[in-house]
Amino acid sequence: MDKININSDLIDEFRNKVNEEPFFREKYRNVNGKNYWNIICSAMDWISVASEGLPSIKLNTKGFG
Repeated sequence: MDKININSDLIDEFRNKVNEEPFFREKYRNVNGKNYWNIICSAMDWISVASEGLPSIKLNTKGFG
């Protein structure tokens, strides 16, 4: 059985880089009256959650493809 691993350190590095510069927050917090910055933050949060949970799932790839 195969396991799925996502390097959570890369996600943390990406989050830190994005949060370093106010450009991203300013650029995406109001796009046609919508706050896309919240969507980006939520996506980063869910990627972190997935990176923590996916290694515990055991995949049986036999029969796929």
